[in-house]
Amino acid sequence: MYNTHPIVVVIVDDCELIRFSLKTILARLPYAEVKFEASNGQELLESLKLTDRLPDVVLLDIGMPIMNGYETLHKLKKEWPQINAIVLSQNCAEYSIRYMLQHGASAFLSKKNALCSILNVIKEVTELGYSYSDVVPKDMFEKIIRKREPIPELSSQQKKVFQLIYEGLCNKEIAAKLNVGTSSVESYRKEIGRKLDLKIRAEFMLFAVRTEYFT
Repeated sequence: MYNTHPIVVVIVDDCELIRFSLKTILARLPYAEVKFEASNGQELLESLKLTDRLPDVVLLDIGMPIMNGYETLHKLKKEWPQINAIVLSQNCAEYSIRYMLQHGASAFLSKKNALCSILNVIKEVTELGYSYSDVVPKDMFEKIIRKREPIPELSSQQKKVFQLIYEGLCNKEIAAKLNVGTSSVESYRKEIGRKLDLKIRAEFMLFAVRTEYFT
């Protein structure tokens, strides 16, 4: 598959040595192709407007002149949401990790070990849409990734029933609250469960907490 359709990569970093190192590593792969390089975000965005083939993956630094990685990622995902962004940075503070993942980054790597793992991360990102690394707190990573997943739409009445289930009311109490029969509540509950793949009441509660559905 990769031989006929290579993974097209763009490298964005103000350090020429980093760009050279990444390009050298990627040159070993028969299924990857470095389309171009950029030394800052503005240069990247201008080049994307002119290219004849959008990249599959952008390797993105944070600390760059003219336009840093934060602003670059925001504009990149707004204009070209289909492009996967892998962040490579020396700045692995929690704020930076959280910001970049919440704004659409598919992976966050420390430059200290990025060169060792970048090949596997690129493959995972193109196949799955994201890749976990140990510089990111696992619970934070999983929570952010879950929130990106589209949640099936519930009707307004189903949402009301789900909210009351979440608040701990039983079917009889929900029926009285909504002025409907208990059989209707049970029907709504089953339909919610079918849409969200939930069965028992505890699963409803856990789903609401994990996805922050009512916050």
